[in-house]
Amino acid sequence: AVSCFLAANIMADVVNRTNLFAMMEPFLPRLLKRSGIHFSKVGEDIDYHGLRAPYFVTTTAVKEGVVPELAELYAAIHDLLEDDCIRANKRKVRDSSNPRCGESFISQLSSTAGV
Repeated sequence: AVSCFLAANIMADVVNRTNLFAMMEPFLPRLLKRSGIHFSKVGEDIDYHGLRAPYFVTTTAVKEGVVPELAELYAAIHDLLEDDCIRANKRKVRDSSNPRCGESFISQLSSTAGV
């Protein structure tokens, strides 16, 4: 869960999105907090595929708060996604044969994870 959230945060950061919202079960923000990712609860609990609540965090807060043990992983994922987005943005024609920002990285990640 932590590496998946780091990748989503980095993708948002690379495309200059600063605010992140997520619907999560109560245990997930506690789990992410151990990694230095501190979400703010911004709404009431609701029954949405089980008990969930909306949470908010900024990409800057994640980048600055990540624990030292994950800093190297964060930097590696950031570099891969940033390179992928730069290549995607250099393409003039976007069609189904031209992957968009992050698609190449996600494809590589999925194939190594056996997904």
